[in-house]
Amino acid sequence: MKKAIFLDRDGVLIEDCHLIRSFSEVQVLDGVYNALALFREMGYLLFILSNQSVVARGLIGEEDCLALHEKIEEEICRGEDYIKDRFLCFYHPHAQVLKYKREHKWRKPSGAALKYWSEKYNISLEKSFMIGDRTSDVICGKQAGCTSILIERTGRVGKNEKEQYTRHKDVENEKDTPDFCFDSLFSFSQKLKAGPIF
Repeated sequence: MKKAIFLDRDGVLIEDCHLIRSFSEVQVLDGVYNALALFREMGYLLFILSNQSVVARGLIGEEDCLALHEKIEEEICRGEDYIKDRFLCFYHPHAQVLKYKREHKWRKPSGAALKYWSEKYNISLEKSFMIGDRTSDVICGKQAGCTSILIERTGRVGKNEKEQYTRHKDVENEKDTPDFCFDSLFSFSQKLKAGPIF
C-alpha cells in the first residue's frame, strides 16, 4: 500500500492571513517547496484538505476560491505536479450563505476525507501523516488513524494551539493531542528524511 501526507493549507503551506480572498494576500512559508519535493522523493502522495469558510461567509464565490487555490498550488509547487488531490470545504453550520449552511462529512475535524482517499488511492493510513496548525487538524488525523503533526510556529500571538487542547470541546483525552510538534513543514521534512520519527 502507498503512504501519504495530508496537508492543511493556511498556516502550514502559506501564511494564515485569515479569510484569504486575493492572491496578493498569499505568502508562501519558508521551505515549503523543498519540503514538498522531499516528501515526493520519499514516495509520499500529497493531499490538501482545507476548511474555507470564506465562501460560507459570502466574502468570495466558490469558483473564485477554487481559482485562487489553483494559483496557490502553482506557487507552492513551482509548477510541479506534486499534489495528488485536494478538497476545500466551503460548508459551515453557521454560514451566512444559505447554500453552504450545513455540516459536511469532509469538514475537519472529521477524518472522512482521509478515509475516502485511502480507499481510492490504496493508502495505508497507519503509515501516513496529517499535518496542520489547529486542533481540528489533529483530531482529523486521529480519527482517520494517521500520525498527527502539529505545526506550531513561534510568534503567532493568540494561536498557540497546544495550549488550547484541554479547552477544546472535542478534545477529551490524550489520544486527541498531536503525536509530534514542529515549528515548520520544512523542519518536519528534515526529521522525516533523517529516519523514523517514532
